[in-house]
Amino acid sequence: MTKRILCFSLLMVLGGSFSAYSSPTDKKITLACSSVAPNVITGNTTVSLCAASALVACSGQTVLCGNISCDSSGVIAFPTDTIFCKAPFKIAGVSFSETFADEDGTGAVIAAGGTSGASTLQKGGVGFTSVQASGSDTVTLTVK
Repeated sequence: MTKRILCFSLLMVLGGSFSAYSSPTDKKITLACSSVAPNVITGNTTVSLCAASALVACSGQTVLCGNISCDSSGVIAFPTDTIFCKAPFKIAGVSFSETFADEDGTGAVIAAGGTSGASTLQKGGVGFTSVQASGSDTVTLTVK
């Protein structure tokens, strides 16, 4: 009986450790908006996943994953939104376009901007992160 429990425990540990590694063809994409009241920050991003390319990140095959929005107040969108994207190839990079607008308590825009680019994904489950900030208000894009 003790051997069965030990074997079952070992299988549970091994099964849990395999699920901690990210898939080479599936990615979780999260956009999170965070602000200090009374400010409200909103963000929007479009993400594509890319196959490995010899010269420049994302110069080969790509898959458009879609548009994600977030709103720190929760009025227009959820403060954090996550989508899952699958590619028919091993994912090696990401291309993105990200924008944000930060408003004070009266609704006046105090900062707006964005960025775009392409990057390889870091190994070891780190993935890719882009942070847009206005003071202590942030929009964070994470791909894992």
